[in-house]
Amino acid sequence: MQYENTIFMENSLRIEAMDKLGIDLQLLSPNPLTMFQN
Repeated sequence: MQYENTIFMENSLRIEAMDKLGIDLQLLSPNPLTMFQN
């Protein structure tokens, strides 16, 4: 799957898509696997 030049990688495209949907904020959280350090 290619993610280049998509809303997953390009901030300007993501903000534009969020504006179209009326979304003002985006919540980010780490992947749960990053919490395990073994």
